[in-house]
Amino acid sequence: LLGVLAQRLVRKLCPVCKKADARERYHPVGCAACANTGYKGRTGVYELMVADDKIRSLIHSRAAESQLFVAAEQAGLHSMREDGERLITEGITSPEEVMRVTRE
Repeated sequence: LLGVLAQRLVRKLCPVCKKADARERYHPVGCAACANTGYKGRTGVYELMVADDKIRSLIHSRAAESQLFVAAEQAGLHSMREDGERLITEGITSPEEVMRVTRE
């Protein structure tokens, strides 16, 4: 096992009509270019867990999910929500869209 990759698709904000708020986060508005949805196209949010020796050992010993999660975070795991925050900061998608697909 080399790693585990998870992905979800988020809608991309329409580049024609997206509007920034006071915190410079963009939100959907809607226009003719996006059929009044505020979104046009999709992109992925990703989470990659690289399986190092410690993680492989935990998997082999059937460790609890919580132990695996702690080991993955120590090895540099970034969650889908964190990847979504990057897309929000870059103006690619909205906070609402990231929350919609990363709810647990």
